[in-house]
Amino acid sequence: MSEYQYYDFRAIDRALTKAEMAELRSVSTRAVITSTSFTNHYEWGDLKADPLKLLEKYFDTFLYVANWGTRELYLRLPLELADYKVLRAMFPGEAAQVRKSGNSVIVAFENQFEDDDWDDGTGWMGSLMSLARTCCAATSAAFISDGSFVRKMKSSARMNWSQLCLLVWANCQLPSIR
Repeated sequence: MSEYQYYDFRAIDRALTKAEMAELRSVSTRAVITSTSFTNHYEWGDLKADPLKLLEKYFDTFLYVANWGTRELYLRLPLELADYKVLRAMFPGEAAQVRKSGNSVIVAFENQFEDDDWDDGTGWMGSLMSLARTCCAATSAAFISDGSFVRKMKSSARMNWSQLCLLVWANCQLPSIR
């Protein structure tokens, strides 16, 4: 089987400027670039930029899928909306990491597994984008209530990608978008 890597970046709260879109075009001539996204896949190469730097500079979410089993989802949350300490407690280590970056908090969900039911990742981002809002809402005391969600997350290293996303999704209260 040949190599396959899928990159999907999305801006949630703002549109990219024409200058930013031109900067992104210099990264890839094949990428599909819109005012809110940058999407590309590679079969014999790699992205010509550091994806985390692209996330930090332009986007709010980043999804990476590779055919050797890697699945990564990154959420960039504004510090004024996301409580760093609460997120660190919710996502303590192996299945998800939390770090500060400038005026943002980056939450990274990473998983590596072999799956006979291969899915190339296209179409996933639409379902996963609300996790950014979920993580902002998650910092409220009502979300964590009895601590059971934190205990579930601590055991999430044994879960596959789908189970982890479903756990986060099932335990969230989405704030209104407007």
